[in-house]
Amino acid sequence: CFVCVLLAEEASREKERLEEKQRASRKDRAKDEEEWNTRPSASVSCSSLIKWFQMGTNPYTNAPAWLYTGGYFNRNYQDLPDIY
Repeated sequence: CFVCVLLAEEASREKERLEEKQRASRKDRAKDEEEWNTRPSASVSCSSLIKWFQMGTNPYTNAPAWLYTGGYFNRNYQDLPDIY
């Protein structure tokens, strides 16, 4: 299918663009000796990490469960590095 080939080529170009941007960002961080950390440091308490769930009772099974509290999609992305 011709359209499928075009979509696959476009997806491939977008993948390459993102990878190049991320490589450049990593190179800039290395130049500035900036450490990239995807995980919170050990000094961050567990309670501050639990933002979108709370322990409660599942209303369908009455068993203890982590329940979604909302807000995940309301995050502010302004302060994130521009790697995408």
